Amino acid sequence: MNSEGLETVAENLEGLSSALAGAIARAVQQAGEDAAGKARQDAPTRGAGEGGGAGVSLKNSITAKTEASGGLISTVVRAAAPHAQYVEFGTGWAVGHNCYTVVQRKGLNKKGEPYKPYTIKGWIYPIKSQGGEKTSFRVTQGMAPRPFMRPAMEMARPILRAKLQRLIKRGE
Repeated sequence: MNSEGLETVAENLEGLSSALAGAIARAVQQAGEDAAGKARQDAPTRGAGEGGGAGVSLKNSITAKTEASGGLISTVVRAAAPHAQYVEFGTGWAVGHNCYTVVQRKGLNKKGEPYKPYTIKGWIYPIKSQGGEKTSFRVTQGMAPRPFMRPAMEMARPILRAKLQRLIKRGE
């Protein structure tokens, strides 16, 4: 997790005592775990009370991994579910992305003329009936954002900053 002032700590980490470096590493790791826990708590679920759904895999895909390399300690909190970014940031019209679909209806109108193509706002996708004989179409205009990662990071950042400041003051 990046935090203002963390770069300064990273530059000086190699020169710190091993006890202080360990305490800083644990604080960074704990901040990542806290952020991951908050993200799991806030991640939307669909149908969780009904035996699962796409949201369950979203919650289960959230992980925190801490690494130390070359005097730098970082924690990456990640949602690995393929739809995580769409949930976090939204899609389509709901977030200002313009999408139009041109529709050409088959057949003739009341005047005996072919229907003219028209444009609708959104995407059209086919839905087959249970027997698979009949296809109907649905229109979607997108999904509003439902952030769960950013609020988790915003919650963890000031806590980590305060812990690092306390540790550094005690370690000097």
